[in-house]
Amino acid sequence: MDNTEIELKFRAHKFNKKKFLSFLNEFPILSDSIENIQNTYFDTDEFLLGRQKAGLRIRKVNDEYIQTLKFILPSDRELIERKEFNCKIDNLKLDLNLFPSGVRKNILNGISGVTCHPIFTTNFKREYWLILLNNKSKIEVAFDSGMVKTDKNQCPISEVEIELIDGDMEDLFFLASKLALLDGLRIDFSSKASIGYQLSKHIIKKNNDDDPNKLPIIDYDSKYRVFKNYFIEMKRHEQTFLDFGNKKSLDAFIKTSQGLKKILESIDLDDLFEEKPCMKNFLSLIDNLNKLYEKTMFNFDNEEKLNEFDLIQFRDLFHTSDYLLFCLAMLEVNVIKD
Repeated sequence: MDNTEIELKFRAHKFNKKKFLSFLNEFPILSDSIENIQNTYFDTDEFLLGRQKAGLRIRKVNDEYIQTLKFILPSDRELIERKEFNCKIDNLKLDLNLFPSGVRKNILNGISGVTCHPIFTTNFKREYWLILLNNKSKIEVAFDSGMVKTDKNQCPISEVEIELIDGDMEDLFFLASKLALLDGLRIDFSSKASIGYQLSKHIIKKNNDDDPNKLPIIDYDSKYRVFKNYFIEMKRHEQTFLDFGNKKSLDAFIKTSQGLKKILESIDLDDLFEEKPCMKNFLSLIDNLNKLYEKTMFNFDNEEKLNEFDLIQFRDLFHTSDYLLFCLAMLEVNVIKD
């Protein structure tokens, strides 16, 4: 089965679930359910799938097994749009022949069920709500709580996902803008699979991306693409820093955010973002992040990992409504306007 997902994800930190449920009750709820999900992710010794930003897993829900291959589409919606192929199987044994021949040729070329082996698992409880927005758009809201595990490491899962099932993309962003104002949520582009790869100490780098401080190549033919390149890099480094607290990721985030700020200062923000006040507020937020960075850069234990007190200060800044609304505005430019 071939699906294309249009979704947005929020990482939940110090999350107030009661307020979240109260927020959902403001909308008509068409259905709700709870599932306990166990996923086993597979890759080769050379991590050929991870290097393509593809994920191969077998999911167990109740007594059913579903084999899934996910990969990012080569389009301007790569931040939120992924291709997905699903097929039912009998057990935890891979059967790659069930995928379409084109997928096996282009994504799974040289990969077989023999060369793939389990590398990490994700086990979590998923709570679903299907809501109706503006009497026309059906949006699925899910809250996941559980754990990503490798043989030696683990990381908690706590996230909210919203997916457009039917209707208008604008309604998805409207709901996201309201969620961004709830305490404890922040926009997150990292998948559970990417966290699993990081936990296994095999962080997948892009081609020609050996230097984490290197800014992305800019295509000046489109002003939106300039933002997109910097924005993706900034969010990538932010997520790695908040998950693992290492200095290299923070250095890369600061450098990329400064580059993004320079671009924002050089153009007419009202023209590009239709008078969204969060754009101008974001400039002062970057200044505050830089000040905190200069204050805490000497507080790294062995120059590798930031202490917990300083890490909390950064997390608080990343959770301000101005920052979250800025991220949503950037997404809206990339997905709807470009």
